[in-house]
Amino acid sequence: MRKMMIVAALLAAVVSMKAQVKFTVSGKAVSETGTLIFGDITKNQPIDTIEVKNGVFHYEGNAPEKAFLCFIDSETRTRSFFIVDCENITIDMNDDKASGSPLNDRLTAMVQQSNAMMKELRTIWATRSKTENPDSIAYYEKKYEELCENWLDMLRQTIRENQDNPIAAYALSELMNEIDYEELKGYVESGAPYLEHPLCDRPKKRLASLELRQPGKMFIDLVEDDVDGNPHHLSEYVGKGNYVLVDFWASWCGPCMAEMPNVKACYDKYKEKGFNVVGLSFDRNKEAWVDCIKKNELDWVHLSDLKFWQTVAAKTYGINSIPSSILCDGTGKIVALDLRDKSLREKLAEIYGF
Repeated sequence: MRKMMIVAALLAAVVSMKAQVKFTVSGKAVSETGTLIFGDITKNQPIDTIEVKNGVFHYEGNAPEKAFLCFIDSETRTRSFFIVDCENITIDMNDDKASGSPLNDRLTAMVQQSNAMMKELRTIWATRSKTENPDSIAYYEKKYEELCENWLDMLRQTIRENQDNPIAAYALSELMNEIDYEELKGYVESGAPYLEHPLCDRPKKRLASLELRQPGKMFIDLVEDDVDGNPHHLSEYVGKGNYVLVDFWASWCGPCMAEMPNVKACYDKYKEKGFNVVGLSFDRNKEAWVDCIKKNELDWVHLSDLKFWQTVAAKTYGINSIPSSILCDGTGKIVALDLRDKSLREKLAEIYGF
C-alpha cells in the first residue's frame, strides 16, 4: 500500500527570499494555555516559542518574504501554516485557517482539503485493519487507493494553478515522495517560477537521490558492521546470482516497522529460492537496533555504522527519507526501488512465478 502517511509566469514574479519583512500574527490556539513552537518549514527548524493565554497568542517578527512558517502546539502537535506576504496575519489553529492575504486564503483552502482527505484515509485504513473478511479487505484497500490517487491529483492541480507562487512549492514538497522518478523529474526540470523558492530544495534533492538508484544502474558497494561489530561489504551479498532487497530502515522509524511484516513475509516465502534481504539501518543506538531485530525475528543480513542520517548508506544512495529500498537482480543491477506492501509482493511474484 502506498504509505501516507503529498506548476508560467515571468521569473520576476517569483518570490524573493532575500528581503526581510515585518509581520504580526494574531491567533487562536487549540488549548487555553500552553506553548507553541514557531518554525520555518523550509529549514525544518524552530525559531521561537510562544505562550498561549486564554486560548489566544500573538507574535511579531521578521522573516524572508514569502517564507513558509508554522506554529506547532507542543502538546497536541497540531500545526498551522502561513505565508509571509502581508503585514497582519490571522491564524486559527482549530480549523487550519490562515488569512490576511489572497495567497494565505488559497493556502488554507488547499491545506483544509488535504487534511480532510488524510482524515478519510486514516478512517478507511482503520476500518480495513479491523476486518478479517477478504472481500471487505479488498474493498477498503481499493477505496484507499482511489482516495490516495485523488489526493495526489489534488496536489498536481494545485501545482498547475500556482506556477508563480510558493503554494506550488509546498504542494510539490508533499507530492515528491509519492510519485515516480519521471514525474518528479518533469516538475523539477520544468523551469517553472515557483522552483526558485527554497522549499523546492527538497524535491530537487529527492530527484538527485533517485538518480543514484534508478533501475538499470548497478548497485554501489559500501562497508558497514554487522550486529557483532564485524565489517562487511554489501558486495558480499549483492551480485552473487540471487535477487536481493536492500532495505534502508531504522528501529525508530514507524513507517519502516509498519512495513517490516510485509518484508518478513516475502523473505520467508522466497528465501528457499535464493531471495535475500540486507537491512542497512539508520539507527544510532546499537542496543535498540539489535533488540528490534531479535524481537521482530528479522532473520536476514543486518548492517549499520550507527551514524543516524550521516550513515554511509544515506550518502552512498542519496537516501533522505525512510523506509526506502532497492531490489537488485543476480548481477547486482537495480531492477526496482521503493517497493512496499503490495508492490513488493507483486514484483517478487512476477520474478519467482508464485
